[in-house]
Amino acid sequence: MIRLCILIILLRVASLAYAQIVDINVDCAQVIGKIRSLQGMNAGPMAHYPLWPDLIAQYQEIGVDYVRTSGVIRWTMDTVRTLPWDIHFIFPDSLADPNNPSNYNFAPADSQIQAIIETGAKPFIRLGYSWLGQLPAVRYIRPEYRRTWAEICKHIIMHYNDGWANGFNYNIEYFEIWNEPNNFSFWAGTQLEYFQLYDTTARVLKTYNPNLKIGGPATAGVGINWIAGLLIYCYNHNVPIDFVSWHVYSDTVSIDAYKVVRSSMRVQQVLDSLNFSIPHYLTEWNISASNPGRYGYNTRGGAFTASFLIYMQNTTIDKAFRYRGPEADTSFGTWFYDGTYKKPAYAFLAFKKALETPIRLHCTGSDTLGYATIAGKSAGGDTISILISDVKSSNSGYNLTVRNLPWGYSGFTYQRYLLDSLHNLELVETGNYFDSTFATQETMIAPSVQFIRLIKRQPTSVSEKP
Repeated sequence: MIRLCILIILLRVASLAYAQIVDINVDCAQVIGKIRSLQGMNAGPMAHYPLWPDLIAQYQEIGVDYVRTSGVIRWTMDTVRTLPWDIHFIFPDSLADPNNPSNYNFAPADSQIQAIIETGAKPFIRLGYSWLGQLPAVRYIRPEYRRTWAEICKHIIMHYNDGWANGFNYNIEYFEIWNEPNNFSFWAGTQLEYFQLYDTTARVLKTYNPNLKIGGPATAGVGINWIAGLLIYCYNHNVPIDFVSWHVYSDTVSIDAYKVVRSSMRVQQVLDSLNFSIPHYLTEWNISASNPGRYGYNTRGGAFTASFLIYMQNTTIDKAFRYRGPEADTSFGTWFYDGTYKKPAYAFLAFKKALETPIRLHCTGSDTLGYATIAGKSAGGDTISILISDVKSSNSGYNLTVRNLPWGYSGFTYQRYLLDSLHNLELVETGNYFDSTFATQETMIAPSVQFIRLIKRQPTSVSEKP
């Protein structure tokens, strides 16, 4: 028994000796860029079941900027499963005339788009088919049907942008052709056949409206061969392409948030090597491509989300879309069925707070293993924020030093918020200070996220005013 106690003590001492204190230094005088909003979601805020609450307020609270219409599902009261944004659901009879408005079933998709618009986000339309618990209804477009399929897509856009078929004038810009064609579960044809489908569809859409932004291929994983192949095909055949898109998922073993940086670099290298000056979009991401399980809602999943959002700021990704917003039959949802926040939703909320200070400042402390930091200041220079996320390190805390505060020696308020197993981004510490430098040492055990804000204190009396 005594030996066991001694062993436990030695192990405890060894673990403490191994634990690190991370030095985080912020220089308010050194601006390195802008903190960009990459708060996109897959699937809009409408609940999948009629008795569940919609998520319009939640989307607004975390600042969702774009919503991709992929994986959209809606069950009816009599448990009929519908896919409002799949082409075969909008246009049920594939042999019908695509020029006839009566051949379209727009009402369910209309509700989805209206809900997205109500949140203040912009729709990003995926033209294709969903896989939600079963294979997509369509996994191949015959060569002789490509033109008809493209015409159907065109008339769908006309409905939402030009009022066709009692439609709307939403001026939706972005349209992505298909989803994961390098995944046999979504595309049963060859690579060349997908390129040819893209060719036909992009030409039809651009002829109708050259201002639309058309792209793909929305690959499963980075899919470099498909991305490069599509770009080369478009160059050789003079096919319009405005962006490329791809997906990235980690796994529940490595929980590798930095994978997004490595993947983005590969995509950008392809674009550069082929002399394409177009953006690339990450149109799906999450902690796992299969059911995330507990990581879809627990604190490690929340820290992964925060670190992922921070790491993306070090990439050339122009738009990003987490998979997904509403809960379905897996743990991918950012919120629970009843609309309450999961830990990853609080991570998005923390980053929304960071976006309120968009002038990015030099900040040390990040590594490539899931420990990520970012700092910014507000446009008026009266607020500084620091976001720190630790997915899985053995660090025991950090020393934070913030130099060259923009308000000099004026007073300021310090606030620290905590996201861990016991706290949901709650204010856990506050204080008032007078100095041009701020320093603090805090305990931080993975997995957790901390958000710190320094706010210039406004004069409260005539004698305090300059």
